[in-house]
Amino acid sequence: MGFHLDWVSIAGLTKDEALARLGLVDTGQETDWFLDAFTWAATPDGRIVIATDNHGSFQQEDLAAWSQGISLVAGRAESNYVTAIARGFEDGREIWSLSNEAKSDLEAEKREVLAIEGSPPAELSKVRLRVKADREEHEREHGSDGDGMWVFETILEMTAELGGFAPENSVGADLQFFKAARAPRPKTQRTDEPGLFSRISRLFRASK
Repeated sequence: MGFHLDWVSIAGLTKDEALARLGLVDTGQETDWFLDAFTWAATPDGRIVIATDNHGSFQQEDLAAWSQGISLVAGRAESNYVTAIARGFEDGREIWSLSNEAKSDLEAEKREVLAIEGSPPAELSKVRLRVKADREEHEREHGSDGDGMWVFETILEMTAELGGFAPENSVGADLQFFKAARAPRPKTQRTDEPGLFSRISRLFRASK
């Protein structure tokens, strides 16, 4: 099954606190990560994963704002084009990123190169070795899918390793997701409407 997804894994906040940072609330309805506009799940180690099928909606400036005082791992992937990006943020700053995103078919060669920025965690070396071994075994049995798939899977494995979830990955595959919804806007009283005491006063005068 193909997917196009943005997701974020947040540490150090409760479910309600994490959802509130994104302007969301929990509906309590069980679902799958790919079935609704916004979904959330809790990992075994207490991280809160929030996903959306609105690919590209979690922008860098949003992620930085959401990470104030905490740390988070964010991912974005488009399986049809075999492109992905993983980012790590701490206390409002982007610390590292991995990507192979290409803006058009003219940049298709970028999909076969792992672009690294910042200081990625030490787990990257372990993840690269594991993915390389898995790809070599796959290619012996089924033939090569190109270097782009190796890079794509490395990026997804990093979000799984650090954040406890990646789409169509064994890590986080058993998480129970719930549907989330946009938080209602607070109601504001119209300034041109009379207040309670003003209305009572008018009724009292009218009764005389």
